[in-house]
Amino acid sequence: PAASLAIQGVVHGGQQPVVGATIQLYDVGTTGDGSAATPLLTSSVKTDASGSFSISGKYTCTGGDFVYLVATGGNSGSGTNPNLAMMAALNYCGNLTSTTFIFVNEVTTVGSIAALYTPYMTSYSSLGSGPSDYPALGGAFSHVLIYTDTTTGSTPGPSLPGGYYASSTEINTLSNILASCVNSTGGSAVGSSSSDGTACGNLFNLSRSGGVAPTNTIQALLNILNNPTQNASSLFAL
Repeated sequence: PAASLAIQGVVHGGQQPVVGATIQLYDVGTTGDGSAATPLLTSSVKTDASGSFSISGKYTCTGGDFVYLVATGGNSGSGTNPNLAMMAALNYCGNLTSTTFIFVNEVTTVGSIAALYTPYMTSYSSLGSGPSDYPALGGAFSHVLIYTDTTTGSTPGPSLPGGYYASSTEINTLSNILASCVNSTGGSAVGSSSSDGTACGNLFNLSRSGGVAPTNTIQALLNILNNPTQNASSLFAL
């Protein structure tokens, strides 16, 4: 059945609330790997002064659809950052209830993308699969809850089996790398191989793909995961 429930959450950059971030709930694409996702919210939702948000009666989706939430822009304390983009993958729409709480931060972003990036995701608005590998996409969504807890913004997730390792150190390290940009006023890469000197500019310059620099933190992470040996030491220094 179609569902439209009240769900709540918070967006943080590290320990800081992100104020004025734009929230969007997406239904995954179904026409092929990396296909365009469908925005579900019928009106604008932004985080308040504590980084909190509430979505009530603003979306309708089918219980068996895979959905994810994205936060863009906002101010984590240094000023408005147009390059901020973070997410939390939420599995089935039917799993959302009136008590669902979603914590969006760098950790949920890394944990979500690490599970989904290949071959299903090419940007925060292009995440999906074709009909033949839709079950495999479901398996990838289930791995998100091994890597991260989307209700607390921490790693590992609640589905991690006993005795197993969820790469938590690596997830936290990548999260800290993103935080250098998230907790700033943004920036950009310059030319073909340089930066404007900002934290975001340095991140984007080091995470180019095919010579093209990203312009938001989700795209930067996608590029890093797809090119894991590129500029590793310099990225770690961030």
